[in-house]
Amino acid sequence: MPRVRANTIKDAEKSVAATVKAAQGQPQKEWRIEGLPGLVLVTRPSGTAGFYLYYTNRYGKAQKLKLGEVGALTFADAKKKTRALLVEIENGADPAGDRSDKRGAMTFEEMARRFIAEGDLTDKTRAVYEACLRKDAYPAIGHMPADDVTEDDVMSICRKIMARPAKLQAAAKKAGTTPRNTDNRVQAERTKTTIGGAYRWAKKLRLVKHNPARDIGRLAPKVARGRTPTDAELKALWAGLDEEGRGASEKVRLIIKLALLTGQRRDEVCGAEVSEFEGLDSDNPIWRIPGDQSTKGKVVRGRMKNGREQVVPLSPLAAELWRQAFEGADGKYVFPAELKTVKPGSEPRAPHIHGESVTMAMRRLRERVEIEDLTVHDFRRAIGNWLEDHEFSREVIDRVLAHVDQSVTGKHYANSARRLGEVRVALEAWASHVENVVSGGMDAMPLLELD
Repeated sequence: MPRVRANTIKDAEKSVAATVKAAQGQPQKEWRIEGLPGLVLVTRPSGTAGFYLYYTNRYGKAQKLKLGEVGALTFADAKKKTRALLVEIENGADPAGDRSDKRGAMTFEEMARRFIAEGDLTDKTRAVYEACLRKDAYPAIGHMPADDVTEDDVMSICRKIMARPAKLQAAAKKAGTTPRNTDNRVQAERTKTTIGGAYRWAKKLRLVKHNPARDIGRLAPKVARGRTPTDAELKALWAGLDEEGRGASEKVRLIIKLALLTGQRRDEVCGAEVSEFEGLDSDNPIWRIPGDQSTKGKVVRGRMKNGREQVVPLSPLAAELWRQAFEGADGKYVFPAELKTVKPGSEPRAPHIHGESVTMAMRRLRERVEIEDLTVHDFRRAIGNWLEDHEFSREVIDRVLAHVDQSVTGKHYANSARRLGEVRVALEAWASHVENVVSGGMDAMPLLELD
């Protein structure tokens, strides 16, 4: 192998430049750097060249490690790099082998996509996680080996999210008001949680060795929400919902009313299927929301957040509203997607009315009737508090709201039909209270007894 003389750094730089220039148009050739064992200059016909380190690893295998391209890497830096690597190699390191292993290692994006596809996630959580990863995580760390991602990398992503102007801030500026939240801490916390969840899943399968998000503290304060509508607010909301053509379709207004009467979550009402209802014209109508099921070793997702079937006895008022909702329902869903609101050439976000559409309608309604900071989800708290105030048992309230009993018996042997009669009494009492409030009557809990 011919040599490139390197008496001084300056002489070496000149010698390298002259060698590369002379080698243009010639076959690829390797040049040993005099005085630096293992450092090699490789010239190419194109007139480019690179610095490489040739060495033998601890197993006696000859290795070739690229240090950098001539021009991007000076001779002085190549010399410094070589000496540092030779010390590591002397101590048993194999930098070329390690680099090769990393090239074949699972990237963060590969790991995260497996987590989204195979992890035990609800459809809603999967959609939220996918959006977080696609928008902020993949562009920053998707290409990196999963085990190379550090806590600093995750924090860098979160800081960039928090530095972006929040939607609330932009909307408030346009409206000339002051927003409640002027940063994106909640979104940063959500993205950090998503990354951490992917790593926890991967660690269980021994795909990675560490979780870089584990020790990062909470980025957004967690404050328990305690908002409950007053009777006056319930009356104003119901009156607003009875006004046709005021910011929401008839179907969306029915969804809000039914969420208030049944205590079920927004998305559970929006996605109600025709097949879920029993005896809607009888004295004991039932809405049976399916939970998760195991079929031939595969989990078929239900519609409940907790994965358990929920049986909802319907009060006369709720049953009447469901019968109204059924009018015009053609197909699988009680509330099919309203295609007239979808932009031409676009597909609806869901086959039924989307939960976000209900949230936006609720926001417009709230502003119209001058009620501050009230959501559809707050109805569940209102029902729970009212039932507790009227001395219904905690078990009945949990059945109404589909809360999972955390005891061993509750977790593993739950029966959705248990206490069904008491749940019916509770929901009918709540519906009667709402009717009294809406009609302007006093809150008088009806006396209902079980047979």
